[in-house]
Amino acid sequence: MVKREKLVWVLATSMALATVGCTTTEEVDDEGNDGSAPEFADGQGQAPWDATPAAAYPEGPFGTTEGQVIGNVSFIGYYSFVTSNALDRIELADFYNPTGDAVYPAEHPYAGRALPKVLVLTRSAVWCPPCNQEAAETPEHRAAYGDDVMFITTLFDDGNPNDPGRADVDDLTGWGQDYDPDYPITLDPDSSVGNLYPSGSIPGLVIIRTSDMRMVQFHNGLTFDPNSGALDPRFWDTVDDIIAGI
Repeated sequence: MVKREKLVWVLATSMALATVGCTTTEEVDDEGNDGSAPEFADGQGQAPWDATPAAAYPEGPFGTTEGQVIGNVSFIGYYSFVTSNALDRIELADFYNPTGDAVYPAEHPYAGRALPKVLVLTRSAVWCPPCNQEAAETPEHRAAYGDDVMFITTLFDDGNPNDPGRADVDDLTGWGQDYDPDYPITLDPDSSVGNLYPSGSIPGLVIIRTSDMRMVQFHNGLTFDPNSGALDPRFWDTVDDIIAGI
């Protein structure tokens, strides 16, 4: 419980700084805290796994529209809630696969697995029924593609549809407990990818070709028909084409 409270405090602090700018205080509370942000414990989000040296990534210019390279965004989240409940910083450079046949290095949480050919960023909210349905169905659909396809889900809003607030660590942990995702689930406290979804659609998806980290398609709505369960060809045909090198 102490660790969870600490992580929530750290995330809340980082979000506040992003909103009002970097401020400090020298006031000391009853527990001896002076207001400075505490560091994460080992393995708890202190830096990307390969922060030194910096991971390889395509050079800019970066953009926010189809055909452009997405910047190397960094998130806070779980690489795989199935295997670990440790929070990490997850960056898009983790999944850059210029040769198409690279594997994650030994130090990585996915060590030995093949890097994906397709990366899908998913925008979700705790209060959104289609988002929850998507989360329940995604592992089954993705399993057919093995390591060729990797999803990263980002929770933007919390559990109150009438007055949504920014999702926090508790929301993220609850999402993991509900759906046991074997792919990254994250928070984006600086809303670094919020502008990729101009329509405001939830769920919203961005399909990225990992050989050059270019955004190939923006997709609003589910990746399957909720009535029949059939996969949506508008989404999955694009995924198939990228894997085939088309």
